[in-house]
Amino acid sequence: TGPASYTSLGSPSNLTAGGAIGTVRLNATGSISGAPGATLTGSSIVLAADDWIGSILSDATLQETEDLAIIDTAGGLTVGSTLGLSAQRNLMISTTNGGNLIVEGAGAGGGPSGVGSMTLIAPNDLVLAGAINAVGDQISLNAGGSISQTAAGALSTGTLSGGSVGATDLSTANNQITNLGMFTANGFALSDAAGLAVTGFVVGGAGDVSIRTLGGDLTMGSIGKVSGAEVIFSTDQDFINTRGPDAISASDRWLVYSAAPGTNTYGGLNSGNTAIWNATLATRDPSTISGSRYDFAYQPTLTFTTFDSSKTYGTALTSSPYGIGGLHPGIAGAF
Repeated sequence: TGPASYTSLGSPSNLTAGGAIGTVRLNATGSISGAPGATLTGSSIVLAADDWIGSILSDATLQETEDLAIIDTAGGLTVGSTLGLSAQRNLMISTTNGGNLIVEGAGAGGGPSGVGSMTLIAPNDLVLAGAINAVGDQISLNAGGSISQTAAGALSTGTLSGGSVGATDLSTANNQITNLGMFTANGFALSDAAGLAVTGFVVGGAGDVSIRTLGGDLTMGSIGKVSGAEVIFSTDQDFINTRGPDAISASDRWLVYSAAPGTNTYGGLNSGNTAIWNATLATRDPSTISGSRYDFAYQPTLTFTTFDSSKTYGTALTSSPYGIGGLHPGIAGAF
């Protein structure tokens, strides 16, 4: 009825803790293996070992009703896409004693309670090489080195948070993230395939920060803030700043790319410079822009109109012979 400790399950042996209401906890200094047909059942399952080759993860059936934890104690772990790890509530995958964590595919959520959260912990580098799904809840990424992803390593979650000692680059895949919570790294990049709200402090340290949305607004929440050497925001929709004038803190400069000026909310974030028009992140590289600026995909059209005028010789012309329309006067407190 309480925690159970085993190192091997042979087919067709099964292990049940408390009629699926207790915790199954297996610890091994070597490997934990489970022959085909073996089943672990409990409210939560915790597996800790230093060898996962031919292991229980691929051969046995894990039937937890709540949480699942996989802990590698040797240092360095690759979670293969064929394992299909999932938890009815929360999923944690971590390595200890050094090494990298490579996740080729894992999921958290489903089950009667809806969705769960996922926590990934690597003492060195964390590599996301497969889709990771915790829709509606949260994903926490933590690394003693860097965090990176391949094009297949898309994140789907309600809230992303975490930190890395090195740089975090999540700009490769079509991520679907609703909120970006607290995240600390030495350089941070994120691309999101929908709208995104920054709801926590995002700290890029001495590195640059780049946050991009495609197909939705980029929103600075009231408690969100982003800092770094150079901070670049890019959205093909609207930039909405509900934080205020200190939404961005850049030791070098910041740039905000958006669709058009009229539907943005600036919140007192003042560039101190005129805007740049007909510019997107794809068409106008940040290296070609000086200072902090708002950059708009919208291109104003200037209209020049000439007027008939006359004057008597020896007198001054008191009316303008032409007019210019379409000039944008700028927005006070923004650009």
